[in-house]
Amino acid sequence: MEVYNSVYVENGIAYAEAEIPIVKEDNIGGAGSNSNYSVLLAINLESGETKEISDINKEKFHGLLLLEKCGEKLYYVSTYRKLGKKDKDYSTAKEYSKVYEYNIKTGKQSQVCSEKDLEGCIVIGMIDQAVYVYNQETMEVFEVAIGSKKKKKIYKPDKTDVLYYTYKNHLIRGDMEKEKFYYLKDSAWEELEGIASFTNTFGDFAEYYDKKNVLHVVYGDSLFKDQKKELFERSK
Repeated sequence: MEVYNSVYVENGIAYAEAEIPIVKEDNIGGAGSNSNYSVLLAINLESGETKEISDINKEKFHGLLLLEKCGEKLYYVSTYRKLGKKDKDYSTAKEYSKVYEYNIKTGKQSQVCSEKDLEGCIVIGMIDQAVYVYNQETMEVFEVAIGSKKKKKIYKPDKTDVLYYTYKNHLIRGDMEKEKFYYLKDSAWEELEGIASFTNTFGDFAEYYDKKNVLHVVYGDSLFKDQKKELFERSK
């Protein structure tokens, strides 16, 4: 089992993205068709007991990503790719997404956005109880409201060489040509100076590398302020 970046800990339970290998008869000894499936795990840090929260999805190129923690609810996206008639392999296949809500207190979960609600789009994250997505072809950003499923256009770029993130109710845009990052504030883009790349924007901490290849971990919305609450700094 391999655990990834996004981990949330509450009351001694760690909620984490992970990949678990699928063992088949033809891959004994390391040979054959090895593959994995992605899950959201609840890990008791005291006893080590592990529970799979998300359903097992064995679709090709399946992935799972924690999106946001809102009160007692965790939101995550489950993705997979499906070959179309014109696709020679999965590198050009369309990606499909579903968003789920998991209640930490009750242990119940439900689907809040279906493949149809998010058709043609890649999930970025969440802002104010809405899922933010971008169109796979145009890179336009849309807001999909949880509940009504109403879709609202947020931003249309003048080029497609962009990256998107969400953090602390802000949309973040990376311009790969200019090698700069910006965040949306009151309908205007403000530059996040000195940032070269992000490695994590889940929860209360943002991790990024600066232009000198130094890793920074900052707390809360101080990422958007001149005086950042820096918790960690390390050179590669």
